[in-house]
Parts: sequence; C-alpha cells; structure tokens
Amino acid sequence: MNRIAPGGRTPIAPRKRLIRFPWVISVAVVPLYVGAVGRYGRKVLAMLGLSLLTGFLVDTLAFRLRSDRAPRWSWVIWVVFPLALSAGVPLWLVPIGLSFGLVFGLHLFGGYGRTLFPTAAVGIVFLALGYSTAFNITTKPFADPDLGFSRWASQIPLAGTVFADLRKFGDIPITDFLTGRIPGAIGESYGGYLILLGVVLLIAGFIDWRFVSAVIGGMVTFAWLGAHWFPGQVLPPHNQLLAGSFLLYLTVFVPSDPFALPRTPEGRWAGGLLFAFFTVMLRSFSGFAEGVWFAALLLAVFSPLIDQLVGEHLYRRPRGSA
Repeated sequence: MNRIAPGGRTPIAPRKRLIRFPWVISVAVVPLYVGAVGRYGRKVLAMLGLSLLTGFLVDTLAFRLRSDRAPRWSWVIWVVFPLALSAGVPLWLVPIGLSFGLVFGLHLFGGYGRTLFPTAAVGIVFLALGYSTAFNITTKPFADPDLGFSRWASQIPLAGTVFADLRKFGDIPITDFLTGRIPGAIGESYGGYLILLGVVLLIAGFIDWRFVSAVIGGMVTFAWLGAHWFPGQVLPPHNQLLAGSFLLYLTVFVPSDPFALPRTPEGRWAGGLLFAFFTVMLRSFSGFAEGVWFAALLLAVFSPLIDQLVGEHLYRRPRGSA
C-alpha cells in the first residue's frame, strides 16, 4: 500500500511498468553473467543455479504457509542476488544468504512488493556480519576476458579490498573499472556496461531520475569534501562512483526491488542524498569496506520518516481547515 502524504498529496505510485520490471532486469543482467563467467569461471553459473533453486523452494514454502491465493514470485531477486557476491565465496553461502533475505526481508512482510527493506541487502548484510571470514574471500579475475569459460574458478586470492588498494596506491586506471579487471563482486565485472544499462533504464523510466540525481550529486559532493578534509580515508569522487557495488546497486538492485525507497517525489531527493552520505561514511570510517548494502538498509529505515516529514512540511493543510 502506498503512503499518502498529509493534505491529499499522492506519492509516487508503482507504475504498471513495475510488472515488467522482473523481465527487463532479468534480460539486462544476462551480459553481466556472461562477462562474470569469462572473468571468474563457471562457478558463477553454479552460484546462479543455487540461487534459483533456493528462491523457488523458499517462495513455495512461504506461499503454502500463508495460504496465499495470489502468490507473487520474487524470482527477480533470485536472479540478481549472486551478482552481489564475490566469486571466491563458498557455494554454501549463496542459499544461506538468499534464504535469510527472503524470509526476514520479504515474506515476513507479506511478499514481493510489500517489503520494508531491500531483500538482497538484508541477505548480504547478514552474510557480512555472520560469516565475515568466508564472505570477504575475494579472488583476482582472469586477465583474459574469456578464460573463465574453460575454468571452474579463479584461484588467486587477494589479501585486501579494492578500496584498500586505492588508498595505498591511488593509481588504478579508470579503464580497469570499466573492463572488468578490478576484483570485487561478480556483478561489478564490467562497469562500462553498468553505466550504459543505467542510462537506458533511466531514459525508459525504470529508475527514478530524482533518486539517481540525488545519489550521484551527493556522492560527488560528500566524497570531494571528505577527500579534501580526510585525504587518507575518504576516496575521491570518481573512485567512489566506480569502485565497489555502487553502480551495481543503482542500476540492478534498485529497479529489481524499488519498494523500500521513499514514495514522495521530494522524499526521493532527500533519500538519495541520505544514501550517498551513508555510503561515503561507511566506506571511509567503518570496518566494512563496501558500505552500499548497509546504506541501503539505513535508507529503508528512514524512508517512512522522510515521507512523513516531507508531507507535513510541504502538504500540511491550512489552519482552520476541516
């Protein structure tokens, strides 16, 4: 159910195109999986298969327990969830993380479309906190973009994250981020494709331009200020935008599960700035190098409050009215 702002203002309602979101995103991520297999090996396909099987079983069980007469499958979450994981994680983490996200982030709130928290972020944060050692295993991508099609997985572990390397060296070419040479989650393999996908989805209206504009503008502003005041901890804007899961979250996970964002138009601006602030702060001053998923959960927590404050400030009724 949509939140209605005081004074009768109608918030951003899920368009009829939301029904087509799962199909659009599922087709859009196919090149990401193809590129990830080439860079990290056939293990990526095994992760996808486990995610699909786990999602089907969890949804089926939830529908039976709720006696849901009109079940709405969350299969788009099954498809995109492995993209947020590193190819170095053990396979058993995939069903554990997805099951937790579906149960505690989706089905306990009534199912897909009724969630208060982004489902994938719930599962990823659970893995990061509960299985930090296994979750943080990162492997180096193959130098040749097609070598993974004949290999099971890359076996070269990395001691640190890309953020640690950027703070230490600071000279990683931008082209490496765009062409899949930077280690990270399998969905981050090709930043160039993620940028192109984001532009297409934005033009087509599948991503709210207010939220995207506020996020990008906020990231650039907060990162520039932080790099000026804390140059040893806060990375500059271009690294904040290209490194990690920022592009992946904005272009794949937001349109696949958009229900946890603020609903009012002005709330999207405020929510985007808040998400950018949380991401920069968590990446720079916390023990979690990738703050995107934690920032997504924090934004979901504040979204109802943002809508309420925006509604009371902008759409309150005049004094003396009935």
